[in-house]
Amino acid sequence: MGNNNPNKISKKKTRYKNRELMLVAIQASVALAAAGAIIISILLYYHKQTLAVWVTFTTILALTLAVCLYWQDKILEKQSPVKADEQIPATPTTLHDFFKTDFNNLLKASQSLKFVSKYKEPINFEAQIYADFDAQSIFLGFYIPQSPDTYNICEFLSKNYKNILVELQTKQVAVEARSPGDRPVELKDLKFSGRIFVYHEYPLFASQIDQLIALYKSNNLSPQFRGVDYVLSQRKS
Repeated sequence: MGNNNPNKISKKKTRYKNRELMLVAIQASVALAAAGAIIISILLYYHKQTLAVWVTFTTILALTLAVCLYWQDKILEKQSPVKADEQIPATPTTLHDFFKTDFNNLLKASQSLKFVSKYKEPINFEAQIYADFDAQSIFLGFYIPQSPDTYNICEFLSKNYKNILVELQTKQVAVEARSPGDRPVELKDLKFSGRIFVYHEYPLFASQIDQLIALYKSNNLSPQFRGVDYVLSQRKS
């Protein structure tokens, strides 16, 4: 568990203020275009061609705006898979709960990923970045659901953690933390500590964990593997 004081973290910048406002703007533009179409019909009925031309122009602009906003909204949706504000359970009872609540005094952002096995269906697992602004460092956590491919996924993570780390950093909303009198520190400026916490539902033999620890250490990583026994130990404490 983390033992630093909670950080005061503020959002520094976002590419767009709020997706909900964008959706409202799309709906308003469509409504304006629909109203324009009705007005055009009325004006043409009463032979008001000049006014009809101007209303037609305005309607086309409204439709164009709606299409552009909708297209931009889809781009934002694809570029924002990180769940930084996901709700967490008040009292953890499962391994996944502990994955979400451990280090709860740090800034966290998670993302769903897939491990593609050569002979089996893709397996969904979760990656999470932890930002410790007091220590000016970041580290990683992974949650692997029940799967016989758990060992292979752990092996994969030891070799591909850098790509996942970069993806989490670049797709997270830019944030900064500041203590009184100190220079603000941004998430992208934090150094990776090498710590990786792997939460796995499927049991691993002690020999397998020893092999994985050696593999991770060969990549200058400091791993911790937390299985169902971790849940039991936390419930007793």
